[in-house]
Amino acid sequence: MNRVNIDEYPIKAIREGFINALAHRNYERSSSFVEFYIFNDRIEIISPGKLKYPLTIEDIKNDEGIGHRNERICDMFYKTNYMEHIGRGISQMIDEMKKSGLEEPEFSEGNDSFKVVFKGNGGKISHHENSENIINLKDLGLNQRQIIILTEIINNNVSMT
Repeated sequence: MNRVNIDEYPIKAIREGFINALAHRNYERSSSFVEFYIFNDRIEIISPGKLKYPLTIEDIKNDEGIGHRNERICDMFYKTNYMEHIGRGISQMIDEMKKSGLEEPEFSEGNDSFKVVFKGNGGKISHHENSENIINLKDLGLNQRQIIILTEIINNNVSMT
């Protein structure tokens, strides 16, 4: 009878994406905001300002940073443990998504913005007995029949009585 939350997205990856958006945004664009959207199949985080020149998306995916746009803000987030090791955030997001069986986040630049898209699995659940980051439904006390029924109800919208 206890409620158990099964997160669809790895919290560490989403937190890192949001903290990065706050820490690295272009604050000269004071009328713009960090945007956070939750859709059925994805989460999008949009930050004002493109990457700091001459940084490219490939550079950040390879942990090749060239400094920070907002050095003091990054330092504050790092010292308060909200930000992981400086320069490791993108690779950590990628690693966490992969560990959870999800696609790597997508990074893109718009007119004057930077966007990260975390694709989900469409709200479906899967049962993995040997994974560190995905809940083993047997650990919740479910037997094999209950696991099959639960996955059918959620993944295939099957109604059962």
